[in-house]
Amino acid sequence: SLTQLSDNPGSSSLREGMITAGQNLASAFQQDSSTLQSLQSNADLGVQQSVSQINTLTTQIAALNIQVSGLVAAGKDGGAFEDQRSLLVNQLSGLVDVSQTDAGNGNITLTTSNGAALVVSGQSFALSTQIEPGTTFHDVYSQGTDITSSITSGSLGGQIQVRDQEIPAILNKLNTLAYVLATAVN
Repeated sequence: SLTQLSDNPGSSSLREGMITAGQNLASAFQQDSSTLQSLQSNADLGVQQSVSQINTLTTQIAALNIQVSGLVAAGKDGGAFEDQRSLLVNQLSGLVDVSQTDAGNGNITLTTSNGAALVVSGQSFALSTQIEPGTTFHDVYSQGTDITSSITSGSLGGQIQVRDQEIPAILNKLNTLAYVLATAVN
């Protein structure tokens, strides 16, 4: 539309076409921005859901720790419970990077990669989320400490990275493109 108008600047129909094309482009920029913001909100919802899943799994793992250690103390085989616990630890490791250590007597200790306790023997330590000051997004806390920036793997790490880094970078590029284009046309 711009090229056609530059060839024939006196044409009112080409001017109207250029205005319509500009309005359509502005609407497309706004729609893309809105879609990206929606995706960012969905990623934040995913963070909250992942934290809830992590807490459910750690509670179940702690309960299995109690069962396994009770059987070990009684001199019985806790293999079936250990297998269940291993499956849950595998599920947990898909959500967040987990370090596992043998705590003795059939117990395991689980921490995040940065050392935040998740399970110690028969006790689980729940993660929580709180809205980050200045945004509407949730940060992840362990026992009152913000650990969001240290979560870099698992689906939770991916959700945080998409929400906090990838989408804002794309939004910034989209805003820059819109500004440069508007400035050039003006």
